[in-house]
Amino acid sequence: SLSIAYPKTWSGYVDDSGNGNSGAVLSGYFYPGVVPAVSKDGAVFALRVQVLNQPYSQTVSTLGSSGSNSDTPPQIVPYALPKLPKVVGVKVTGALPNDETGTMVVLPLRSQTVEIWTDGDQFLSDFNNIILPNFSFSP
Repeated sequence: SLSIAYPKTWSGYVDDSGNGNSGAVLSGYFYPGVVPAVSKDGAVFALRVQVLNQPYSQTVSTLGSSGSNSDTPPQIVPYALPKLPKVVGVKVTGALPNDETGTMVVLPLRSQTVEIWTDGDQFLSDFNNIILPNFSFSP
């Protein structure tokens, strides 16, 4: 299970059909007010969460090479959630996969991978001060 705390003014949409992009078995989309259409190209979300059906090591190995067309590589540093200090993953800032820019945390979840991120910098304060300190899952 995943536990996500987000501002009360936000709405969420979760797709657990397993038909998500990038091999996601679960995809969550969050935004203030009404969540934009998830199928719209270029849609920006305040918060995204995915559980990928691939090993953590495979996901992390593609982070430095796949990213936006930016000349600046992403910054990748070790990271552990405050509520799960023993589960160490990485925090990626800058160019993200799928030609996005923002901040993403990638963590191992048994034989799968959890990704949680915000697009751009508009919601970065909420991401760092509300979402990450309260996010947890059963490792």
